[in-house]
Amino acid sequence: MFTLEQIKHAHSQVKSGADFPSYIQAIKELWVSSYEVSVRDGTVVYSGLDNFQISSLTGINPLSISNILDAEQFKSDLKNHQNGNTDYPTFCNDCAKSGIEKWIMDLRIWLVRTLILLRIRFSLKISQVKIKRTILVLFS
Repeated sequence: MFTLEQIKHAHSQVKSGADFPSYIQAIKELWVSSYEVSVRDGTVVYSGLDNFQISSLTGINPLSISNILDAEQFKSDLKNHQNGNTDYPTFCNDCAKSGIEKWIMDLRIWLVRTLILLRIRFSLKISQVKIKRTILVLFS
């Protein structure tokens, strides 16, 4: 299983929202299946295989969440963050102002594909026919 230190190391490479895809790739490789971020208090719960979970605080100050959801402002703030124009604390503050209480990143689709590919590689040693069937199922 993954450790908080491994996740923190991956996160230390992130300087802006533009670095987010690399971060996601790094935690996928640690077998993180999902994570949930609470904007209000900065708690992050990371989940892995077999119901494994660890939690951490992001270090952001507690935020008050707006009672009014402003989806258009959130979309604008998200795009701005993804373009590398804001850091993580600013993005969390923008989320709170837009009424976003938390977000969940579900990485299980990638894990299922990876497990299938690992099964294919293992099957390669057993039978070429079995692999061809598995690939057809995977891509059909």
